[in-house]
Amino acid sequence: MSTPPRQELLAGTLFDIPDPPTGPAKMPSQPNTFAGYLAWRRSDAGLKVWRAIEDEALRRLAHGDRRVSPKGLVEWIRAAGNEINNTHTAWLADDLCRRHPELIDVIERRARRKHG
Repeated sequence: MSTPPRQELLAGTLFDIPDPPTGPAKMPSQPNTFAGYLAWRRSDAGLKVWRAIEDEALRRLAHGDRRVSPKGLVEWIRAAGNEINNTHTAWLADDLCRRHPELIDVIERRARRKHG
């Protein structure tokens, strides 16, 4: 059996698709800053999502969970059709621990390279 020429091997691959559409970059609905997090937290949608995440974290604590992942909470709330920025996860964890000291030993918090 002979090997097909290189051109035939590349046919129908990523090399044959057209370039993606271009245009202005989409502005994130929640800027990747602490100020953006605070603005989101004060918004109607942010308050709704915050309350749901807070309730779920406390429910997991009451259920006996020893570790609660803030990223897991974010993915859980997204699965319910809500929006939250990934970069807000660390600040969300801080808020949970600040408001509910009983969560300090349960909420996963990691060392950060940058203060804030």
